[in-house]
Amino acid sequence: MLEQDLLESRGFFGRAPGDIYTNKDTGESLSFVAIRTFPEPKQGQYKDPATLDKAIQQFEAQTKSTIQWVNSRSGQHRSFAVAEFMPVTGKGKPQYWGRYFNAITGVMTGKWSNNEVPAGWEWQNKAREKQLAGLKPSDLIKSGELFDSPDAVIDRVRLNLGNNADAEVLLAGLEQSAQGELAVFPGMAPKMTAIRDYFGEIMAPLYIMSNQLGGPAEEARRDLLKKQKWSQCGVRWPTGQTEGLVDSYLVAPDGTSVGVSSKGAAGAKASIKNLMDGARRMKEKDPAGYKKIKKTADLLMSLQSSGIMNALILAVQYQVMSPDAADEVLALIKAGKKQFRGISDELKDLMAQRPDKVARMKESVTNPLFNTGFAILSIIADIVADEVNNNTSFPIDAIDILNASSMMQVYCDMAVKGNDAIVTGFRSLYPPRFKGRVLLSSGKSFMSTGNKGNFTFAFKPD
Repeated sequence: MLEQDLLESRGFFGRAPGDIYTNKDTGESLSFVAIRTFPEPKQGQYKDPATLDKAIQQFEAQTKSTIQWVNSRSGQHRSFAVAEFMPVTGKGKPQYWGRYFNAITGVMTGKWSNNEVPAGWEWQNKAREKQLAGLKPSDLIKSGELFDSPDAVIDRVRLNLGNNADAEVLLAGLEQSAQGELAVFPGMAPKMTAIRDYFGEIMAPLYIMSNQLGGPAEEARRDLLKKQKWSQCGVRWPTGQTEGLVDSYLVAPDGTSVGVSSKGAAGAKASIKNLMDGARRMKEKDPAGYKKIKKTADLLMSLQSSGIMNALILAVQYQVMSPDAADEVLALIKAGKKQFRGISDELKDLMAQRPDKVARMKESVTNPLFNTGFAILSIIADIVADEVNNNTSFPIDAIDILNASSMMQVYCDMAVKGNDAIVTGFRSLYPPRFKGRVLLSSGKSFMSTGNKGNFTFAFKPD
């Protein structure tokens, strides 16, 4: 799936802070801040319309605002979500857009579409993506190799910038960062957000390697590198999706690898690698803490095996289905069955829990790759994810595990001064202080046409 398609499919629950919405009638622009659900996924929905009304009234009273609703309320609605926006000028009051739902689940991605907005408003995705294009590590590094010096990184960026009109200014910014200076980008004020959020992932490790970032970064150096210095490290940028929240790695002469994370937006992905690293370090350094999260650590260990078997084993473990029903799903997959007639009542009951998904599946049975067993497995994986997210300590335990991992958070702060974009500083956090929840997600791994992988993890900040 193309990145553009993926962004579109995530909807409001995939928006990042700073995303811009513009009113085509008034010219007003709003910056997305965050989205909240009422009630929390663990509760799912309010018991009756009166309780829902009370929750809405409380929100509006606390925020001294009126929610602009993007859909009409029906008798089945028992929950809602609210997206918060601020004027891009920084002046004025927050605005709140709301959407009613039947229930709030652990994973809401795609359930509030991008076109469900108040009249006149539209998401400036195409313009923003065009602005950001070309400044990501994937554009300018294009490799997972280890660079032994800032100069080697700058040479690679120079090569990949090619004839980019901003090449000279961008390269000067990297050179300043490598020397421990706060970079200035003359004439690039309109691209400040892109520089901060994407080019910043290249600037940050170079600035760290200058040995000028003290505070928590120095604490991380002493704890993780011992007597080695940041300036002795090489640096690499992961090219795949397996590294999750880590944007780059600083690798010391003795092979010690320290992850640098600047991702904190809703929807950012944690990875099994991040989590297993944290679990190992917690076991070594905090045995008492590890004992508290051992069930979650065991779950993470099990998730390193086959996605098909993971979903079925966990479904049986959490009493979502019986062992006989799990065997039936495997038999359906092996037989390549393409219709739902003749399946057991237990599998029918599981399908009834996801009526919308079943409806979509029945429309796709003509696909030559459609497999009844895989279709039912995708429903089971959804239910398992909800069970883990709503009825276990996994979401909170996983945050504790992430905060024990060998990574530090480093954020690039920038501002606009006249026509220039300027770096105002780098902030570091160590140990990591991720706040929120990590949710298990079946994502796009489990489909009616086959199994594409395993469960994934979504970081949802507070």
